Amino acid sequence: MGYYFHRYTKWLLILALAIRNTKIRESLNKRLPKALAEAFDKVPHKFLTHKIKVYKFDVNEVKWIAQWLSKRTSMVLVNGRKSHKFAITSGVPQGSVLGPLLFLLFINDMPLCVNDSYCRLYADDTLLGMDIIKCGPSKLQKSVTSLYDWSIKWGMSFNPHKCMHMALGKNLPSFKLFMNGDLKWHEHT
Repeated sequence: MGYYFHRYTKWLLILALAIRNTKIRESLNKRLPKALAEAFDKVPHKFLTHKIKVYKFDVNEVKWIAQWLSKRTSMVLVNGRKSHKFAITSGVPQGSVLGPLLFLLFINDMPLCVNDSYCRLYADDTLLGMDIIKCGPSKLQKSVTSLYDWSIKWGMSFNPHKCMHMALGKNLPSFKLFMNGDLKWHEHT
């Protein structure tokens, strides 16, 4: 409970600062918190290695990280019976010091795919927002679609049960937002 309490406290603080900074007391603003589905387990190793190279890590460091990730295996124990070991081809090791850092390096470019929106990352959560009065609903939809496209390109997905949006302001116009593909995000107004 403590982790989630602090996580949402942090989001509320970020949201409050964003609202204050954009001075939207009288205008409409949409905020869309999103959570990547099983984020730490889904990071594809080949894409992570590619991104580490793009960040210009030393060649030997890239090789070491790739080997560290590739030598991981898992097995399942059910009713005292073990499965065969199988290679783990995605995910960052949880409980390690390096795992969360690798995850952050992997998602660090996500905000770059949305040009007209406010986009902030916190662990495996994403906050997307914009002043609808200034920019219009179509630009927000474009940003939502861009986030979806980023997730497909990099082998990730958003959890439909953790995706929501909220409107902040007075005299709110009604409009719908959709996230495409397998997520089948419910229509929101």
